[in-house]
Amino acid sequence: MTDARTLVLVIPHWSVIAAGVAYNCPAAVTHMNRVVDATPAAVEQGVVAGIRRREAQRLCPDLEMIDDDEARNARKFHLIVAALESITPRVEVSTGGWCSFPTRGPSRYFGGDETLAQLVAERALEALRNTLGVAEIPRVIRPRVGVADSHFTACLAAFPKNFPL
Repeated sequence: MTDARTLVLVIPHWSVIAAGVAYNCPAAVTHMNRVVDATPAAVEQGVVAGIRRREAQRLCPDLEMIDDDEARNARKFHLIVAALESITPRVEVSTGGWCSFPTRGPSRYFGGDETLAQLVAERALEALRNTLGVAEIPRVIRPRVGVADSHFTACLAAFPKNFPL
C-alpha cells in the first residue's frame, strides 16, 4: 500500500483467538519453539512473547501449547473483514488480526476519519462478538483502529502508549 491516508484495524492476540482457546485458561501460541502470543491467564504467570517453549512450560506447568497456524489465523480473520465490506471493498489483510485500507473515499462518505474509525471499530467489535459467541469482549482483545498519513504511522496510532499487550 502506498503512503496515503490509511486506516489500520488490529485485533490484539488474534492467534490465541483464532486457536479457539478460552481466555481464562493458560495457553500460548508458539512458532519455532518461541512463544508468539499468550492468554492473559498465561501472562499472569510470566509467559510472554519471545520466550522459549521450555521456559514457558517451566513458568506455567499446566500451560497448553498451540502451534501457530497463519492459514487458520487468516481464515478466521476473514469473518471480521467481511463485516467491513459495506464500508469499503479495498480491505487489505496483512496477516491474521491486521488489516488496512485507504481512507480517502470512505472517510468522505461517512463524514470524516474519526467517524470512519469509530464505525470500523464498532463493526469489528460486533463481528468479534459473533465469532466468539460472547456478549462482552475483554479490553485486551478489543479491536484497535488507527488512522494516519501512512501505513506505518496508522499502525502506531492503533496502539496508545500505555496499551497493555
